[in-house]
Amino acid sequence: MAITLLQHIQQMNESARKQMAENQHLWIGLFTEDIEHWKEYGISTPEEFDQYLDDCFEKEVRKDNIVTEEDAHEANHNNEEWRAYHNM
Repeated sequence: MAITLLQHIQQMNESARKQMAENQHLWIGLFTEDIEHWKEYGISTPEEFDQYLDDCFEKEVRKDNIVTEEDAHEANHNNEEWRAYHNM
């Protein structure tokens, strides 16, 4: 059975909380669980949410306009590793 957007966000936040509990020097921002907030961005599914995060990540990587294709590829690879680590 597919999970809802709220369940997806809750799982991500729980994973972040667990990591922070295990490492007192680690801080990870949590995502709002207010579904109305995400609807304002046109996001209503876990897939749309993940795509939004990927797009934000890519925008930040490319923001300085000095990022090479190799850098962008490496950043995307790191993002994929993060998702694999979190079973996303």
